[in-house]
Amino acid sequence: MATQQAWSQYAIGLYEGLMGRSGAAMQESTAASFYNPSLLIQRSKSSYTVSGNSVGGVQTKSNNVEVNSFTFQPTYMSSIMAYENSVHEFYLVNTSPTSYELETKVLDSASTYLGQQKVQQTQILFGYSMAFRSLPMGFNFYGSITDKEGFGFAEYTSLVSDERSTVQTKSDFNSLGVGFSMGTHVNFNSYSIGFHLKTRQIYLAKHDEENVSTYVHTGLSPTDYYKVESKNTNQSTVVNGHEFIVGHSWAVGDHEFLSDTTLTEKSDLTAAYEAKQSFGYKLKFDSESRFLVGMSHILNNPVRYLGQAMYVSTGYSWASPTLRNVVGFYFTTNRLEQDFYAYGLTFGSEFRH
Repeated sequence: MATQQAWSQYAIGLYEGLMGRSGAAMQESTAASFYNPSLLIQRSKSSYTVSGNSVGGVQTKSNNVEVNSFTFQPTYMSSIMAYENSVHEFYLVNTSPTSYELETKVLDSASTYLGQQKVQQTQILFGYSMAFRSLPMGFNFYGSITDKEGFGFAEYTSLVSDERSTVQTKSDFNSLGVGFSMGTHVNFNSYSIGFHLKTRQIYLAKHDEENVSTYVHTGLSPTDYYKVESKNTNQSTVVNGHEFIVGHSWAVGDHEFLSDTTLTEKSDLTAAYEAKQSFGYKLKFDSESRFLVGMSHILNNPVRYLGQAMYVSTGYSWASPTLRNVVGFYFTTNRLEQDFYAYGLTFGSEFRH
């Protein structure tokens, strides 16, 4: 679904998520395992991070289908252990909303079709990363858990005969996959370049089943119907292709400019890739305060104009003696297949000791 692309655009990372999701070469990385695990060597102190969306929503509209979601969820939680020779991180990322509703309406001169489906969905990445201070490389071992349950109800009514039908659907999808990624970066005074390669996941378990019960009415009597039951399997597509990121960072005084180019393999796994370009900007007011802003945009066909498939974000960060805090906003739009929008207020805190 197109909306899945929007949900994957939540602001992840205290800084990166509010800088257009740029961070493969960032000088103050706050979500290194997600953007480039080699950046862990920047960390000199151990820390704990919790960030989340206080308000997050998705709206999708096409000719016949409308999707609505409004949720609160944590998006990035991690524990970083910094030692003299190495840095380690255990992390958890929640990449999708917990619930949404789909409404379908098809009206013409011969019939009407009204449908509604409620879906509970959870998609979590978790893993372990490590980087050695003597070697500008980082390694990430991760797992992906997806759990999705849906219940649907639809009514079809013929306007030219007595035929009508009612359909009930119940779906259940869950999967467990594992993967590996590695990253590196090189610093040249005020300029840095970073690389992050994530391989395809190997799925250890997958269950995909949908049960459909159809009640077909052929007459006016309430008892004049027959029931048809069916079962569908392996209908869902899991996106688990390769991903490669090249990031750049330029620091000029209190200003830092970021640029990431991301190639993500499409779900058919035929070595066809979707390209995305992101830009981020960070301004240091002093040692405690930061202003963050950024955007990203899909570059592939059939993108025809700026703003057709983009993500924008902005925020502010401040620090206390033990906490680094951030608050900001993000907005996503994608009009390639159907019009949809994702938006939210995000906040987070990092405790360092």
